[in-house]
Amino acid sequence: MTKTIPWQPALFALVTLAVTALTFTNPGTSDVSDFLSWSATLLQKNPFAGYALIADYPPLGPFILWAAAWLGHAVHIPPLATLKLAIAVFQYAAAFIAWRVFSPHAATLLFCLIAAYGSLLGYIDCFYLPIILLGLLALSHQRPAVALLLFTAATLIKWQPAILCPIILLQGFAIAQGPQKFLFPLPAAAFAAAVILAFAPASVWWAFSGATSDPFFSGQAFNLDWLTTGLMKLFHIAGQHFTPDGTITPIIALPPPWYAASRTAFWAIYLANLALFALRAKTPKRLILALLAAQSIQFTLNTGVHENHAFLILVLGFVALFQDHISKLRFALIAFLALSNILLFYGFPAANLTGGYYGATLTITLSAVQCALCIATIHSHIAA
Repeated sequence: MTKTIPWQPALFALVTLAVTALTFTNPGTSDVSDFLSWSATLLQKNPFAGYALIADYPPLGPFILWAAAWLGHAVHIPPLATLKLAIAVFQYAAAFIAWRVFSPHAATLLFCLIAAYGSLLGYIDCFYLPIILLGLLALSHQRPAVALLLFTAATLIKWQPAILCPIILLQGFAIAQGPQKFLFPLPAAAFAAAVILAFAPASVWWAFSGATSDPFFSGQAFNLDWLTTGLMKLFHIAGQHFTPDGTITPIIALPPPWYAASRTAFWAIYLANLALFALRAKTPKRLILALLAAQSIQFTLNTGVHENHAFLILVLGFVALFQDHISKLRFALIAFLALSNILLFYGFPAANLTGGYYGATLTITLSAVQCALCIATIHSHIAA
């Protein structure tokens, strides 16, 4: 008797392998050269001694780079291929989780969306994605200690998930019963302490301080600060002008009040979103919408945000979509903005879509749309 191959797994394998193959040889962004340089340094010195020589990343991200580089070196795989393989492994892990939790269609969609960040452009944001998904799954199974531990681990891979941890903590307090209300954060705290001690507190603090004092007003993120940058250059405010071809470039130095205004707006709205979540009954819908709103506020309003930081908005939007908390149209807009933000800068260099006055107008327009989407996301959390 002939066995029939299930069409959904076969289609998933075909699509994801094709996407990986098409993106595998792309050199990626300028960050890729940094990742390869870090890997070489860590191989030479070991991941603990070499961490102090790494830029402003938390320790577990470079540690994963070291582990991948060590394996690649052992089997004689070139460094770029090793990095892309490591990213692909985490992409497939995230897709497998999405398959088990949602559907094969969801897994395929997630893989294709995050491929632009991972196997195409070489960002290592994919390293924390399976951990974030498992953390949300742990919360849905009433396991706050596991969830907080996983979100802490994700934060120690890249700093971006840190903005979500207070919401996870509040949800944990709502779920936990009896003595567990005070004990469930202990595994996460112990894990963080162990990692920080292993990689040296001074080095971790230096990395965290560097990340939180990023000098860019907006690091090519289509957000309120990029919109402000464009308008300042258009109207010759604060000594900033268009370059001869009209291109907007990131501002590094601005008078302190500009930074202060942006940071104040961010913290005021973020804390208001956090207070709203804290004061109301905790439901799965409010949790996801609170997380999505928090990350949208971080991306849209904070200074020092870079284009790839929209990755977490994309992931949380994906979860919200398949839990029926946002519409397909809302998610389509989230995905369009998240992907256009990186691909307009790095995916289509020959087209130079961000150059000139037309490119400047395009990025200013997309920044305005991102601001409107952030407002809509906050409203959804309020109305939930």
